[in-house]
Amino acid sequence: MRHIIDVRTKDEFESGAVDGAINFPVEDILAGQMPEVAKESTIYVYCRSGGRSERAKDELEARGFTHVTNIGGLVDAREYMQNLQQSEQ
Repeated sequence: MRHIIDVRTKDEFESGAVDGAINFPVEDILAGQMPEVAKESTIYVYCRSGGRSERAKDELEARGFTHVTNIGGLVDAREYMQNLQQSEQ
C-alpha cells in the first residue's frame, strides 16, 4: 500500500496538495502522534520545500516505519508522483 502524506499545516494543505495526499502535520508527528498506516507501507512525505518532510521522515523511521521517502516540496512532490504513476503504466 502507498500513502502520500503532506506534513504542512492544515491551512497550507487546504491551499493545494498532491492528489490523494492526506494531511498529517509534522508538529503532530514530532509530538508522538503517528499516521494510522502500517509500518511496512510505502510512505511518501512532502512539505513546502523539503525541510519539514525530512524531519517527519526521520521521526517516522525512528518509530519503526520502514519505507519512508521524502519527496521534497509541493512542486517536486507533484512531479515525483506524476513520474511514478507514468512509470507504473
